[in-house]
Amino acid sequence: MTLPVWCFGAANIDRQARAHRTVRLGTSNPVTIRTSLGGVARNVAETLARLGLPVGLVSRMGSDPSAERILAAMVRLGLDLSQVTRSATSGTASYTAVLEPGGEMTVAIADMGIYDEIGPAVLAPALAAAEAASAWFVDANLPADGIAAILVHPGRPALVAVDAVSSPKSEKLRGMLDRIGLLCLNRDEAEAITGHPVSDEATAWAALRRLRAAGVARVVLNRGGDGALIADAVGEAAIPACPADLVDVTGAGDAAAAGTLYGLVTGLALPDAARLGRAAAALALEAPTAVPETLTADALRRRALLSA
Repeated sequence: MTLPVWCFGAANIDRQARAHRTVRLGTSNPVTIRTSLGGVARNVAETLARLGLPVGLVSRMGSDPSAERILAAMVRLGLDLSQVTRSATSGTASYTAVLEPGGEMTVAIADMGIYDEIGPAVLAPALAAAEAASAWFVDANLPADGIAAILVHPGRPALVAVDAVSSPKSEKLRGMLDRIGLLCLNRDEAEAITGHPVSDEATAWAALRRLRAAGVARVVLNRGGDGALIADAVGEAAIPACPADLVDVTGAGDAAAAGTLYGLVTGLALPDAARLGRAAAALALEAPTAVPETLTADALRRRALLSA
């Protein structure tokens, strides 16, 4: 049996406000709002659970209806929620994206101050509980001292995957790159971490090499419709995107990270694992929710054109 994967980070309510026509800033825009479950770590945990892996979630929520909704859904998926803690002062986090009629995001707002409470003291019991794992996944929504506590923990597994989340949040990873077994990020986040512009393919490759030189074991640089660039000790490769009929961009990056991590945990080399990541992103782009409810391991492998 595959040992569990533990996911540390955000679990929140997502709101997608889809505009009826092209968004205009500075004025009122008619929209239709849909509410669903989100959060990087939660999305990755759900994806891995739907792919058949045993998963635990480490996050923090308020004592409110949003928390109860998230927890009830995660219970139905069979996640270990024993390390989800509750805040006495903060509400459950939320993320609201304003989408163009075609599904592209115009702007997003995030109320996620609760995650600043997930420091070393809150994490200590979870880290002890998560030691018997094949992999950990960490998102950079956690505070810097929380991320550091995870990355330096003596009982951490050989594979610790990190999602940079955003340019400002990715800067927390500086000085800890040599503790990361898989780093998933985009151009802006690579630029924020390395301090060098990432504007084209040549500078993207240069960013990957800088990250590898800083000690990251495996790097996946997501480039949206242009696929991904990857690098590890074996070599470098460009992985094409899987074509998709866009419904909603929300969660595509999380799906890419989860698909790649799933591939590595199940024994694939990084190139094939990254192909699963591209396939997972395509399936997420075509779904109205961050994680497709029809997702299975067979469906993912078929989309990636990998044999079972």
